[in-house]
Amino acid sequence: MVCFLIVNYQASPTLLIRAGYAWIETYPYGEFPINGLGRDFTEHRLFQMAQLSHKEGRFELQHRFMLEQRFVGRYSSAAVTKEDEFPLLHRARYMLRVQAPLKGREIKDKTA
Repeated sequence: MVCFLIVNYQASPTLLIRAGYAWIETYPYGEFPINGLGRDFTEHRLFQMAQLSHKEGRFELQHRFMLEQRFVGRYSSAAVTKEDEFPLLHRARYMLRVQAPLKGREIKDKTA
């Protein structure tokens, strides 16, 4: 189960800023569960994103920079029945997206 709260701000036509919170519940599945005890766990995630868009000739480029602060639940021992530790983990991500029309000079609705 996942629940998000997201706020977007279009700072300019080429810059989108986003901040948010996610609550994620992960359940064990398969022969090798994610955590060693085979129990479900919760993650609380804060994130910030900046997305830059621009056009170079017939190519549309998008750069996405994302920072995440993750509080991932874990069990201190096999004896406890609920997560009792939430260590802070950090993650940084980058995505480059390039689009080009297959026909013509720009991407329009209902064209290849």
